[in-house]
Amino acid sequence: MAGGRDAVARLQILGGFRLTSQGGRDATPRGAKTRGLIAYLALSPIGSADRAKLASLLWSESPDAKANLRQSIKEARKTFAEAGLRLFSADRYSLSLGLDGLWVDALELDRLVHAAGVDTEEIVSLYGGPLLDGLHIADPVFDDWLTIERQARHQQACDTLERALRRHVNEERFGAVKKIAEALLRIEPTHEEAHQALIKSYGIQRDYAGAARQYQRCREALARDLDVSPSPETEALLRDIRAATLQEPRIEASEVTPAPVALQPSSPRVAVEPVTVVPKEGPDLYVGAIVDTSIREALSRFRWFSVVDLGASRSLANGSAEAYAGNRVADPDYTVKIGLLRLGERVRLTAELRQVATGRIVWANHHDGAVGEVLNLADDLADVMGAHLERELQLAEVARARSQPGDRLSAHDCVMRATPLIYRMTPGSLEEADRLLKSAMAMDPTRAATYNWRAFSRLINLGQQWAGDVPAAVEEIDWLTRSAIEHDPNDAVARALRGHIDAFIFHNFDHALDCFDRCLRLNPSLAFGWAFSAVTCCYLGDTEEALRRLDRYRRLQPFDSYPFYFNTAFCLAYALSGQYEKAAAMGRRVIGDNPNYFAVYRPLIASLGHLGQVDEARTYLAKLLENEPHFTIDWFRTKYPPLASDQFEQYVKGLRQGGVPVA
Repeated sequence: MAGGRDAVARLQILGGFRLTSQGGRDATPRGAKTRGLIAYLALSPIGSADRAKLASLLWSESPDAKANLRQSIKEARKTFAEAGLRLFSADRYSLSLGLDGLWVDALELDRLVHAAGVDTEEIVSLYGGPLLDGLHIADPVFDDWLTIERQARHQQACDTLERALRRHVNEERFGAVKKIAEALLRIEPTHEEAHQALIKSYGIQRDYAGAARQYQRCREALARDLDVSPSPETEALLRDIRAATLQEPRIEASEVTPAPVALQPSSPRVAVEPVTVVPKEGPDLYVGAIVDTSIREALSRFRWFSVVDLGASRSLANGSAEAYAGNRVADPDYTVKIGLLRLGERVRLTAELRQVATGRIVWANHHDGAVGEVLNLADDLADVMGAHLERELQLAEVARARSQPGDRLSAHDCVMRATPLIYRMTPGSLEEADRLLKSAMAMDPTRAATYNWRAFSRLINLGQQWAGDVPAAVEEIDWLTRSAIEHDPNDAVARALRGHIDAFIFHNFDHALDCFDRCLRLNPSLAFGWAFSAVTCCYLGDTEEALRRLDRYRRLQPFDSYPFYFNTAFCLAYALSGQYEKAAAMGRRVIGDNPNYFAVYRPLIASLGHLGQVDEARTYLAKLLENEPHFTIDWFRTKYPPLASDQFEQYVKGLRQGGVPVA
């Protein structure tokens, strides 16, 4: 049996690809096709496959398939040999993996789903995501194989948990039902039967508020991922629970949550109108359709709001009053209008964000260029416009949430109110933000966005040296980021935050880079991810790459509402690369924007020290020491994330020249 007691290595191919030796040494090959080859062998009968089949699988369109295969075999041999693993072999006709000595997560999943008892927790822990997630191999034959295998593994996990769920529902074992349903939703967020099981579980407890929250989560997942509404069965289940709960004499009327149609929406809904092309004929229609699709894709990658179908909302509005009243949750809160206007030999691409309730145009922008340029840059323009739209939507939602009565705030409103408080960067504002975010978590404990913002708030509190119990603060931040990913594995913000704490707190830079890689594949429009990944590049000494990523951040977010936060990353990158004048100028700008953000003081003082501007450096040092009286060269050496040795010594030299005491 593969992966038994004699296993000397572990191969994880669900949710990505990672090969490690028994001692934990990473043996993952660099080549994508070599990883694909190893995964294919692991899933083949007895771990073996013909050379000819592998060549046609991975290089079906290449005239040099056999030569390419030989190169991958060479890399695989070297990879296994360097890790001390004798698990890969090749002869003239076939390639093989020694599965008796290799534990493979996909094969372990096979074993579990066919076992007598189903361990739901182990199944969920094994199914870390789609098979070979993130592996890009440009070959149609391999893509076809991977698509079939991915669907099979995903369905295998879902079907197993689904059978266990139905069995426990029939036996009315609602403790187990809740556990299995939540596990199933982590794998398949749109599984309506699992949502129904949880709604029913809350109903058994006469907890209508809990049932309503679960209904809201179901509605949001279906709208976001499938663009549909909950089924009549789900609607009826919630109505029945509400009716039964309202008859309970122990519940005060003030404690009863209103019907779903009256609930404050837990996240805004954005509809993208069909692109308007002027004139309404010719090849521009094709360009407009591509841009339209690209912007829809860019917006849909942000997880804190829902992109909905405008046509479905209008069809409801044109129906009966009763049907409309029962489904008004489908109405958008904002609309995005895209236009493509021909101007002689050039075109103008326009976008505007409109608030439906007020009719106010929240934001508008345009890009001028040739048709071919717009077509070639469609994805990039969509990423930039998507980032701009997301920022303006957030500002509009913050303003709306501020106008709401304090006793009628939704979980989303609490998050929106907390956002500007976090960036105020004072102990009192962070405390108030944390109170709001705790309230949001109590109202809806499954929203990844709430965990993200609370982790960010706690991270700032730690970085500002205001956390009284540092180990407890680190443990809390670790739990919050892991919880966010657990509730929404495709939330790019959660991956960015996880990457940053892996680098900043745990100094696990390899894992941090993996997190940022996944973050930016999930959402290349996320300025937050580009900027945080740049900070990790600084820690690794790659300031050139850090500045490249920061330039991308600035293109995506040229009018950041809180520019001081990531301008600090610019200051650090300039300082580490020896561009002290630029670092000093950026540091002064940050302090002008927000003198309460102390992270910038260190690279600013070091840069001024190198420039010989000691009096100015000592002024900033005095301000820093008011907040961090323990700050010394020795403290910096032991507490700051490790840098490339030459850069670190230059940093320390600048701090010393700027007046920082040694001990």
